[in-house]
Amino acid sequence: MKSRCLVEGLENRQLLASTFSAAVNFGPITARAPGMLADYGASYGIRRGGITYGWSSDLTASTVNTAATKVVRNNTFINIPSGSEWDISVPNGTYSVYVVAGDPTHSNQRMALGVEGQVAVAGFTRKAKPYLEGGVSAVVKDGKLTVYSMGSAGQDKINYIGITQTSTSTDTGGSTSGGSTSNGPAITGVSFTSGPKETVARTEPESAVVNNQLYVFSGYGDKAGTGGDGWQPSPSYERYDPTTNKWTVLGKMPVATTHAAITVVGTDVWFGGGYTARAGTTDKQDIGTTNVWIYHTKTNTWSKGPALPQKRASSGMAYVNGKIYYVSGEPIDHHSDVQDVWALDVGNQSAGWKTVASIPEGRTHFGIAAVGNNIYVIGGQLNIDANATFLKTAYKYDTVANKWTRIADLPSIRSHLSPNTFVVNGKILSFGGEWKFNYELSDVLEYDPTTNKFTTIGHLPAQRAAGAAGYVNGKVVFTGGKNNAFFSDTWIGTLKT
Repeated sequence: MKSRCLVEGLENRQLLASTFSAAVNFGPITARAPGMLADYGASYGIRRGGITYGWSSDLTASTVNTAATKVVRNNTFINIPSGSEWDISVPNGTYSVYVVAGDPTHSNQRMALGVEGQVAVAGFTRKAKPYLEGGVSAVVKDGKLTVYSMGSAGQDKINYIGITQTSTSTDTGGSTSGGSTSNGPAITGVSFTSGPKETVARTEPESAVVNNQLYVFSGYGDKAGTGGDGWQPSPSYERYDPTTNKWTVLGKMPVATTHAAITVVGTDVWFGGGYTARAGTTDKQDIGTTNVWIYHTKTNTWSKGPALPQKRASSGMAYVNGKIYYVSGEPIDHHSDVQDVWALDVGNQSAGWKTVASIPEGRTHFGIAAVGNNIYVIGGQLNIDANATFLKTAYKYDTVANKWTRIADLPSIRSHLSPNTFVVNGKILSFGGEWKFNYELSDVLEYDPTTNKFTTIGHLPAQRAAGAAGYVNGKVVFTGGKNNAFFSDTWIGTLKT
């Protein structure tokens, strides 16, 4: 038998100035995609050209070439057995990872692939779109980037992966998706300059950072805005791009919703519960909903997720190790606070939300962030408006042990800390807030999980509660909020370490 010499293309491989990139096509040894590295199911090992990658076991018998289209990259794939993983040796750092999964000859197949503890693709293929495509920002600390099946045995497939190193840093920073494990230097201060105003003055919106851009959704918009009339949720949402220093209006939400819990999974933004605008009115809203919406940033489209077990609002969500956790909040009676915590396996959404350990002290309007395997809940309030009791207590939830622990108290009582709480360098930052009904704060707090200590590191240029914030392109961005009125001001903050 004549041996075959496989020479793998290196056009997409760069190892310049500590930057790594690669494009890999998965399929039989006979199917080649020009300009890409080839993975034909071999076990992990060094390949021609000096790159080391491959599977945890030999999968050469699991390769497929459908020849269904002219696009070789999407024609070929590998069926991934349950428990199998694919690794590629890379320098430690942060990577943008793009994955394609699916079989062009079959539809209605569920795909769920993870990359470094995050969900890259999850859902069902359709006849009109037989592939799922998704991306994540992944942090590598052990010299290997890992991809693995999260779904049914043998049903998950992988066609292609694109990997680009974006930073030598292992700081995930700034995303409400949580899970940051970096423990960088203490943040000692922050200074602000003025940035471009949002198109709508709004308060109590939802916000998230994806691919170094800040997305702001809904909130209560002013009468001149594109949405609610005063205290009705606005359907509008927009995006701040630090490269252009501009806000761009992106459209309207399927249902105008404020007070929703929010988190990021890959490049998708998840919303759970909230106050919804009442159809046919301009000044009314309904308190609490079971709605779960997913905003797909790559396509600017929306889809529905698994409904919550009960109607909720003013809650918190965090994403850790493939699961979304939905914490506490207010039920439809509007004046009580619940201790329920639910978890959703993103790779198995059909199983729905499952009850996990209850938070010892229910609350609403609190700050939430994830560091490592832990979720932190800080501040908040009991009941609402003039009947509210403000809190300075904080708790840590260990997602592995399924256990809540009380941590250090905040320096003083405060609420309306969502969505202006996020992680930078493994530290949790929280901006402004409210200490009494309609009495706002300007404090910027840092919580260090390693020392269990809150520190005031600075102040916003003015008192604000319930603004939107995120860590974007190495800067803090704070926008909107309330203080006897709604605001569209945007401030750009520089952190001091």
